[in-house]
Amino acid sequence: MKQHFPSFRTLRQSRAAKTLTAAALALALTGGTMAAALTPQPANAATVSKQSLTRQAEKVSGTGTVSGAGITKEETVYVKTDATGGSPSVTVSDWLKNVDGSGRLADRSDLAGITNLKGNEKFEQNGSSLTWQTKNKDIYYQGKTDKSLPLSVHISYKLNGKNVTAKDIAGKSGQLEMTIFYNNTSTTDGIHTPFAVATALNLPAKKFTDVQIDHGTVVADGTNNIVVGLAFPGLTENLGLSGQTKVQIPETVTITASVKHFAMGPTITSASTDVLEKAGLDKIDSFSDLDKAVNRLENASAQLVAGSLSAKNGSAKLTAGAGTLANGLTTYTGGVATAANGSASLTTGANTLAGGLATLHRQTPALSQGVARLYGGSQQLVAGYRGDGTSANPGAVKGAANLTKGAADMQSQLSQSLNGTDGTNGLNSKLAAIQKNITNLNAQKQSYENSYGSINAVNTKITTLKQQRTTVTNQLIQSAENNDNSAISQQRGALNSINESLDKLNQLSAGWKTLNQVSAELPSTEEISAIQKRLTALSNGTTSLAQGSANLQKGIEVLAAGTDQLNTGLKKLNDSTGNLSAGVGQLADGSKTLARGSKTLSDGLATLKANNTKLNNGASQLTSGSATLTSGLGTLYSGMSQFKTAGIDKLAGYYNHDFKGALSKLKTIKQAGKDYNNFSGKTDAMSGSVHFVIETSEIK
Repeated sequence: MKQHFPSFRTLRQSRAAKTLTAAALALALTGGTMAAALTPQPANAATVSKQSLTRQAEKVSGTGTVSGAGITKEETVYVKTDATGGSPSVTVSDWLKNVDGSGRLADRSDLAGITNLKGNEKFEQNGSSLTWQTKNKDIYYQGKTDKSLPLSVHISYKLNGKNVTAKDIAGKSGQLEMTIFYNNTSTTDGIHTPFAVATALNLPAKKFTDVQIDHGTVVADGTNNIVVGLAFPGLTENLGLSGQTKVQIPETVTITASVKHFAMGPTITSASTDVLEKAGLDKIDSFSDLDKAVNRLENASAQLVAGSLSAKNGSAKLTAGAGTLANGLTTYTGGVATAANGSASLTTGANTLAGGLATLHRQTPALSQGVARLYGGSQQLVAGYRGDGTSANPGAVKGAANLTKGAADMQSQLSQSLNGTDGTNGLNSKLAAIQKNITNLNAQKQSYENSYGSINAVNTKITTLKQQRTTVTNQLIQSAENNDNSAISQQRGALNSINESLDKLNQLSAGWKTLNQVSAELPSTEEISAIQKRLTALSNGTTSLAQGSANLQKGIEVLAAGTDQLNTGLKKLNDSTGNLSAGVGQLADGSKTLARGSKTLSDGLATLKANNTKLNNGASQLTSGSATLTSGLGTLYSGMSQFKTAGIDKLAGYYNHDFKGALSKLKTIKQAGKDYNNFSGKTDAMSGSVHFVIETSEIK
């Protein structure tokens, strides 16, 4: 469950702190029975009953009974609505507690259709005045009303981020967001009646997963998700806390879940007005005591911070002096140690050098032979690059040049074949012309098909016209036998028209047939495009080959020039190997003398280094002690500063800016809750209580 109320744990030790904490708990409505009420027991049954949900909601909203002497009237207002909270139907149940066992009870009610629920006791009614013949018993009765409710519930639904109606969400799946709004319209002298409202519902686990709520709790048992939300509509405005963020009192409840085939039973909302009294408001001392306690805490914390700062600053000066001494000694002893280590390293290095030079001197002949072989190899490499000028051995440089020329010639010839000498008689232009003719041919076929449908349709029409011609010819012969000149003229005209149409259609059929034959023998435009792509790839490949050959030629030329330089250097090295042997021998003799001198120096510095530890230990102990003192005082100062800023100052700020005005209103709000003790009416002589149970319809 998300909480939006401030914590006052830092002040639990003082009486004033406890008083302020009690006031804050009363304001936030999180103390006393409320904390326990928000932990409903899980339901074991596969289906959670409305009675179980009602008990959970009534437990959380703080609904209780009225006790005391005299006649008391406990009233429960039952409201049934549609799935969104609209179209309410109101039934009121009243319990007259006949504590003194009176035979007659005077009552007041504006309900219609009043019926006795648990007995046959009668009543007399005069307007809203009732007189019950009790037979010395308690009276339980019920009635209906269309009176406006002081509190209403509205539920909105979103699925996958979009608003959806209660009717349309049934059977749907996705990410659900359900928000319950509470509208508190009951006010007296600008103060909203302080309703504590709890809504309980069950979201079965087989349809709802990952169920969360912003103001309330969810208890899951693997079969059911029992959800209970808590809100205090109008309380933020009552306390004058609107617009600030340090204290946020919930006035709505939002539930989210992943849903599969949405179906939900009824929601049960319980509302009562006695929750502030149950939160322990009557145990708060006077507000003037709170003011004095907060001021004393601020002054005392400031003095503690100032004293710890002075001690910290004095210790810091001692630590600084000890640190300066230690740094100086560290520099001196460090220099001695460095010199001793360096001398030892010098001795080791001199001995290593002498040994290495002796080894080198022994291996100098082998080195000379290796250089000679390396020089011979470089001469062979030069001969391979340069060749001997014959066709049998032209050399790598000449061969690369020939390869470059051949690749360039092949690229030129392929370009001429593809593009021609003038750009119009090459293979590319011919392929383009063929493709254009194929396109025109296909367009002509499409034109025929658009005009006549198909060649079969044309042939069918030719057959039909031939039949018509035979019919008209027979009619003409008959008209001639009858000497019907008018008919003969008409029939000859029709016969001529038919013959003209037949001639055109016969020509069209023959041309269409030829067109189909030609089309069948020609390649498709896709095939032509594929050929063009292959030719383009071939052209690109010859271009890359020519460019690569040119780059290869340049690389071989550079490599040949480098080989020439390497050969020249190796010749000089080979000529100098005789002098190298004599020089290495002289260097080996000198390194032995260096090793003996460095050993003497190293022994003297080692003796000096042995005394460094005693000197450093004394300075280190002085520095460590003063640093420990400074650190402890620094920790004390830091802790006192944090205690003052994060604890005392923050608490005083909360009290002075947020709670001081709110606390002064709590008793007024409590009285407003106490005064709202009936809905349908009661006599002045009665004490009373009222709570509301609002049930929304199921969705399935």
